Amino acid sequence: MIVAGAGGHAKDLLEIFTQLNQLENLYFFDDTGNSNQKLFDRFLVLNNLDAVKKVFEETLDSGFVLGTGSPKLRFELMKKLVSAGGVLTSIQSPYARIG
Repeated sequence: MIVAGAGGHAKDLLEIFTQLNQLENLYFFDDTGNSNQKLFDRFLVLNNLDAVKKVFEETLDSGFVLGTGSPKLRFELMKKLVSAGGVLTSIQSPYARIG
């Protein structure tokens, strides 16, 4: 799974992935940063769409979530990752209450 973004909201989503015990094959995408950067010294931050395509192919998981709050940036990231073969996915904390 790829989290599109590597800032504050993306880090908040990391907490949900931790709650769901879904940390294996978790990547972040930020095409404004340096290559081979790691978030919390563990999660690779992909910085181009070729790297995203490679992850989708190698992990056999084309899911991604949007990890940024800006509506305009969310739309741009969604278009980029869909063009790379991604499928927009959602996650929900097991502690979320709807009512």
